[in-house]
This record gives sequence, C-alpha cells and structure tokens, in this order.
Amino acid sequence: MTTIDIRRTGDLATGHLTPEQRGCRRCDGDGQVFYIDDRNYEVAAPCPDCSGARLLVRRVTRFELPWRLAGMDLDEYDPKTKQQKYSLEACREFVRDYDSEGGRGLLLCGPTGVGKTHLIVGTCKKLIWAGVPCLFTRAESLLHRFKEGYSKRDSQDYRRRLLSVPLLVVDELPELRTDWERQTIGDLVEARYNACKSLIASANKTPDDLDQIFGQRGGRVISRLLHLNRVVVVTGPDHRTEESDVA
Repeated sequence: MTTIDIRRTGDLATGHLTPEQRGCRRCDGDGQVFYIDDRNYEVAAPCPDCSGARLLVRRVTRFELPWRLAGMDLDEYDPKTKQQKYSLEACREFVRDYDSEGGRGLLLCGPTGVGKTHLIVGTCKKLIWAGVPCLFTRAESLLHRFKEGYSKRDSQDYRRRLLSVPLLVVDELPELRTDWERQTIGDLVEARYNACKSLIASANKTPDDLDQIFGQRGGRVISRLLHLNRVVVVTGPDHRTEESDVA
C-alpha cells in the first residue's frame, strides 16, 4: 500500500510526499518522465515510481478532513455491541462492493458518541487509498459556507465539487430550521441521486424520525436517501462519556 505523510494544515489533514518520494530518482522529483514514441516524438508521462503517491496526496488533501478526525480508521474501530459489529461489517462491505456508477451509499443513524463519524471516515480512507475521490463536510458547515459566500466564485466552485465528486460525505445532519436550509440540503440530495453519485450521510435520529430533520414536507428527500443508501443503525455506549470517565 502506498504510504504518504499526513500533516496538519490549519484545521485540516493534508497529504504530503515523503522525502524519498520528493527526491524520486527516476523523475528527479518532477513527477514526469520523458520517452521517445514510435513517431520519434518526445512524450511526457507520469512517473511510474511516484505518480501514485502524488495522486494520493491530492485525494487526501481534497477530502477536507478535519485534523482531529485524522486518526480514525476502520481497522481501529472497536465495536462494543453486536450492532456496532454489524455496522462495521456494513462499512467494510460498502468498501468491497463500491461501484462508482451505481450511486449506492450509506445512511448511518443513531445517538451521539457511538462511532458513526469514525465509521464514515474509516470507510472513506479505504476508498481514497483505492483511488476514489471523496469530499467530507458537516451539514452545518456546508450551510454556513453557502451563506457566507453564496454570491462568490468560491461558493460556486464548492457547489460544483459537492455535485461532481464521486463520493460525498454529509456528516451530522441537524434538524433543518428554515425553508432555505431544507431546500439547500434537499436539492443536493436530489441532484446526486439523479446523477447516480454516492452519498454517505449520518444523523442522530432513527430512520423513522428523519422527518424531524427535513420537516413534514421532506418526504421526497427522505425517499431519495432511503432508496439508494443502505441504512445502518449504530447503537452502543457513548464513547465520549467513557473517555471522559477514564480521564
């Protein structure tokens, strides 16, 4: 498996080449090699020794994972209950069976502190290392970013990424308080559904209580979420409380 350096840049985890990769002997650190083709033209090609690491650096950085979540991994997830073991296996199955054109996703439901975000981050890491571009966002951060830069080019570029990235994470769906919030999240779910783009979402609700997030008129959005996303209900002890008690 390709190894790169993961460092903190601001509040995010970003990918970086190792010293050996930066000083790649085959390409002298340029990332490209040149050869003469059958027409006697000099042609540039990605370096076979370090191009994989360079692509991985880009995928890790563009994942936009908060630094405090950088240590989360499926292999480090410690299930305490049968339901958590089932949830872990569901995430592993999603990684194994991932289809970039099928639009299938996951919807993790359950109370706070049971490891939903850990499972999501670990799932995405496996896919990122397998070559799948992913984007992580929290629902409230997404809404805030749109409000702050709604008319700016940055907001437009970000919206395009939300719609085009093969796998999008919308973590911690809250109770959406305004029509604008419900419309914004609803349009995003609808657009990705129609484009067969995978979505992983989490909510501190049961599947039967999703109308508390989207409101009484959110049936269409809920239907989209439930149609292509495997619903995984995660229950168990609150690990944050346990860690606090130990401390």
